[in-house]
Amino acid sequence: MERYVLIDIHDDDHRIDEGGASRAMAIRRYVLGNIKGIKRLYLPKSKLRILKHFAYLLFAGNKTLIYIYPEVGFDIFQKDKKRKLITDIWFRLIKGKKLIFDIADIKYEQAKDLEIYRYDHDRMRDVEKEFFALPADFIFASSSMREYAVSHFDIPLERTDVCINGGNKVTGTSPLPFEKKEGETLFVYSGTLNKGRSIEKMIGNFPEDPDKKLILMGPEGEWTRDILKDNMIYLGALPEEEAHNIVSGCDVGLIPYDNERLYYNLAYPTKLSFYLTAGIPVLSTPVSEFNKINEIRDIGWGGVLDSWSEIISSLDGSSIAAKKERAKQISDQFLWDNILKQNRFIVNEE
Repeated sequence: MERYVLIDIHDDDHRIDEGGASRAMAIRRYVLGNIKGIKRLYLPKSKLRILKHFAYLLFAGNKTLIYIYPEVGFDIFQKDKKRKLITDIWFRLIKGKKLIFDIADIKYEQAKDLEIYRYDHDRMRDVEKEFFALPADFIFASSSMREYAVSHFDIPLERTDVCINGGNKVTGTSPLPFEKKEGETLFVYSGTLNKGRSIEKMIGNFPEDPDKKLILMGPEGEWTRDILKDNMIYLGALPEEEAHNIVSGCDVGLIPYDNERLYYNLAYPTKLSFYLTAGIPVLSTPVSEFNKINEIRDIGWGGVLDSWSEIISSLDGSSIAAKKERAKQISDQFLWDNILKQNRFIVNEE
């Protein structure tokens, strides 16, 4: 019997393997493949999308509706009168229904802290305040985000859970696409390389030591070739499986988030699971989520970017090997299936 409905705006071919979007796709695939009595309400992009969505809500009965926020089939943050009216109608239609929302980001805080001006910030704040006042269950992408939302929006803790980004098993064992010298330590950053993500500072704080090599992988990184030192290499944008395989052949993964930004202290570092499932430890800036996990799991080193040169220079083979063994021991705990099946709001009810 149909008990759950996933409100879905993406077709079956939609696939993103980067960051929070990959998390949304993993949750989508998991709930559709593992929850009994679930229906998918597909809302293709068309003039009838909103009409189809709202017509369904009128007759949804006591089904539990699952949304991947803020992808609700229309833009809830637009300020013009027509979009505001659509948002107001949606809020009225879903009130009183059983709701589960997956929350990858708290959008107002993200936009304000990262100075993103696509939307009016006052409008975003007002919509988010009304949104989190809904009597719904919320799945947050990190424990820090959950704590923030519970505190700032007075959400009952029992109506919340956490589902961090996971990773996949390494599928290949092909050789590295570059030469690794004997005794050389490979530090790797895999992710988007656009300017403004502390990439310049990470490169600048990497020591010019011939026994330490920095490997960069990801889109939007061509500009880095102009500032790379002799012990650095940029491999370009690679498919996720290939990048994961290369990471597994390296020694330390790098996470250079700006730890002075509120947003990066709320977000889960998505590449943390990518590195751990590849079986390597992590050097990260001291953002909240990394600190919490490292304190319990002991999977790496933390320090502000200005201290990275000193930290990297101090790491020897034995200390890296010990952390690497630890990362391999716990890597399965960060696989997507093992993370998703622990969530109490999306488990399969027999």
